[in-house]
Amino acid sequence: MVCLEEMMDHVRFSACARTPQCGGRTKEEMVSFEQLQNLIGADLHELHVLYRRRWFVWPMDRIVKEEHLGRCCYLAEEMLSTNDLCALKTAVGLNEDEWRKFKLKISG
Repeated sequence: MVCLEEMMDHVRFSACARTPQCGGRTKEEMVSFEQLQNLIGADLHELHVLYRRRWFVWPMDRIVKEEHLGRCCYLAEEMLSTNDLCALKTAVGLNEDEWRKFKLKISG
């Protein structure tokens, strides 16, 4: 599994030509889209497990997971185009309100 820090360190965009078979994305953009989708999807699954366990979970575990999701949301907005961002939100099953809710969880 790819962690958020690895994505920030290793994902670079190139100026190579966009290919129509990839939805107009470069190879690097495809990799970052898939990594973000996997990362957010795994975090959402883990958060869902934490919600199901309710009082058996320390509140800090849930808070940390929500903040991590918020950081992933900010990273996705920085790295992806508008169309790719909408596709990512749809792929992971988040609507605009849920997306913003996770972004608001970031501690200031």
